[in-house]
Amino acid sequence: MDVLGYLLTGATSAAIIKLLDNLLIWLLNRRAAKMDRSEERAAAAQLSEDKWKTDTERSVQELKDGLRIIMLDRIRYLGYAYLKDGEIDYDDRKYLNEMHGVYHNSLGGNGDLDMLMQSVNDLPLKQR
Repeated sequence: MDVLGYLLTGATSAAIIKLLDNLLIWLLNRRAAKMDRSEERAAAAQLSEDKWKTDTERSVQELKDGLRIIMLDRIRYLGYAYLKDGEIDYDDRKYLNEMHGVYHNSLGGNGDLDMLMQSVNDLPLKQR
């Protein structure tokens, strides 16, 4: 009977150890799966953020391009109007030069208006 008891106790101990081993492996696999899902979500969120950033940068550049074209047209129109009049008011010249500065420096104008602006700046000032 003692041998049978030892066998049963040994078998029981082995079964408990095997059960604990399986439980530990299951818990580790579950934890790894959760981490994988978390990493996948983080990667997807990063891709989404990168796409948003790229789309926003593209939209800002498109707005700058549109504004540059509008300012080019407005500066040309006003410049030719002042040249036609043959004179310019001090404040008008100041604001036109400020517009040209923004167009040329901030929005990346290419120098198309430099000669026109030189001609406008050479105009005599209107007397009030």
